[in-house]
This record gives sequence, structure tokens and C-alpha cells, in this order.
Amino acid sequence: MVYYTNMLDAARGGRNAAALAILALSALLLTPFLFQRAIARHRAFYSTSLDPARTAASEGLLALSREVGAIRGYLLTKDTSLLREYRAARLEQDEALSRLEALSHADSAMESQARTFDAASRAWNVSNDLLADGRITVAEATKRLPDQQDRYTAALDAGQALDRSVVRAVDGIRVKVGALEHWWAIATIGLAILAAGGALMVVVIMRT
Repeated sequence: MVYYTNMLDAARGGRNAAALAILALSALLLTPFLFQRAIARHRAFYSTSLDPARTAASEGLLALSREVGAIRGYLLTKDTSLLREYRAARLEQDEALSRLEALSHADSAMESQARTFDAASRAWNVSNDLLADGRITVAEATKRLPDQQDRYTAALDAGQALDRSVVRAVDGIRVKVGALEHWWAIATIGLAILAAGGALMVVVIMRT
């Protein structure tokens, strides 16, 4: 009777050990899929949103600096080639802002910063466009310089704030990916130990 009881206990223990080994092995096989999918989602967001947003913001800021140089140069020299430089930079600014508008941003705060950068940049452009189109004189544009300086500063600040937000979001993505890779390694080791332990228990029980 004791013998049969021991046999039943051994069989039960063997089944439990086998079930543990199978579950651990199944989880071990699923772990790469789950972690890779999460990591791929973060990396895809970086490549489709954050990286293009930073590029567009940087190009928009560069266009602004070219515009201010061209306008100030024209006010000093009346060299019409500088107006052509302004118009070229203006087109590049429009393209950068259009790309920025089309992106899905990390959060509502970043989306608001992108809109602020767009609005501030276009506010700065109003007087410059009038000058470039010959609708106001150099004298009139010169009188507007203090206000224009304020508008340029606002646009510059908005673009730089957006760029800083994008950099913080990129850093956040790196931290999340690093954490996922860390826990992936821990989960893999832990599940491998469980699977090996369960298999070893089955072998031991079968030999007893």
C-alpha cells in the first residue's frame, strides 16, 4: 500500500515538474516575441516621429537664422540678392513647418510647442514678406525692427523649446528600450533556469 502511495506521489510530482518545465519553456519561447515587439514599437515611434520632428525643428531654426541675416543685410545694403536669399530660406522654413505639422507628436505638450513654433515663425514672417514683395519700404521696415526682434526671439525660443522636448523624449525612449532589454535578459535567464529545473526534477523522479 505504501509502495503504491509512493508511486502515486512520484507520478504526481513528475506531472507537476513536467508541467513546470513545459510552462517555463513556452514562456521562454514567447519572451523574445513580447519584448521585441515592445522594443520595436518604441524604435518605430522614434524613427517615424521624434527623429523627423527634431530634423524639422532644426531646419526651421536654421531657416529663421538665414532669414534674419538676409533681411538685416538688405536693410543695410539694399542688395536685392539678399531678398532672394530670404525667399529661399522662407520656402525651406515652410517645408520644415509643414513636415512638423504632419507628424504625430509624443504628447499634447509637444504638439502645442510645435503649433507655437509654427505661429511664432509665421508672425515673424509677416513684415519680412511685405518688405520682400515691395509692399513696404526699407524705412518702414526699419521702424518695425524692435517689434520684429521680439517676434524673432519668440520664434527662436519656441523652436528651441520644441527641440529640447524632442531630445527629452528621445532620452526617454532610450531609457525604456534599455529597461526592456534588461528585463528581457533577466526573464530569459529565469525561465531557462525554471525549465531546466523542471526537466531535472522529471529525470530524478523517473529514476526513483
